[in-house]
Amino acid sequence: MGAERLAARGDAAVLEYTARFDGVNARTLAELEIPRSGLQAALTRIPKYPVLRISDFLFAIPNGGLRGVREAARFKRLGVKAGVADMFFAYPCGEYAGLWIEMKKPRLAFRSLGEAQRSVSPEQQAFLDNMKWAGYETAVCYGSSEAINIIWSYLHGDDRVRH
Repeated sequence: MGAERLAARGDAAVLEYTARFDGVNARTLAELEIPRSGLQAALTRIPKYPVLRISDFLFAIPNGGLRGVREAARFKRLGVKAGVADMFFAYPCGEYAGLWIEMKKPRLAFRSLGEAQRSVSPEQQAFLDNMKWAGYETAVCYGSSEAINIIWSYLHGDDRVRH
């Protein structure tokens, strides 16, 4: 009933509902308009937020490494899974809920580009694909410099983030 009444009465209904719900009494819609100078002034009063400290949102996942059979079994009971990425940047940005990073040694440390590409295991690729499907950005980074660049790209909406 409210939407039908609003549509039928037009400006008069907008003024009535604005008075009722917002407590603003205006005689015309023009009185409800906020001038550009008012909008700009409001922007200057937005609270200042601290600078983002990446280290507050970036953490390592101690999932890899060589372990004995007993230690590996214990980790499996604790929920450790093969293929989980090495790092997680727990900061939502744009359409993504966060950024998962699989770290590899620098590309130059591999004998060939093919060897570098094969360094991502099927389990790691499956994990990255699942996280992408779930709304996260993912990346395979060959060295820390590449990881830093990927995080910067992620924060700035750059399309260089990929896996």
